[in-house]
Amino acid sequence: MGNNNTHIMKGNRPMIKRQVIKPRKELVLTNITTKEHYDKYSVMVKKAGLSLKDSALFGTKELIKSKFISDPNLNNIPLSHFDALFAWNRRLPNGPKSLSENTCMYKHLLIYEVLNAKPIFKKR
Repeated sequence: MGNNNTHIMKGNRPMIKRQVIKPRKELVLTNITTKEHYDKYSVMVKKAGLSLKDSALFGTKELIKSKFISDPNLNNIPLSHFDALFAWNRRLPNGPKSLSENTCMYKHLLIYEVLNAKPIFKKR
């Protein structure tokens, strides 16, 4: 048999048909960005001490992944989710200075920390 099916035979008739499932390779997510943008927000996130590794603040990893696949810029997450965090984050010594910086920091965390996407740097 040339396919991935396994048959248990009774006489000359198949009794049970099972499919052999091969392990799937994990999808590697990538994100096209500039080196300057990536470095800027990597440094800001690190200095501010922010992390989303153990947080479900923006939903499950699977939900974030599906949103990222449909829009790699995560514009399908309402800005109000990011804006609500700004009131706290702006008080951090190295926190964001504007709503847009706050949003970019969290999108950076979601893409590169939560989803573990690999950056692909484009030229400006």
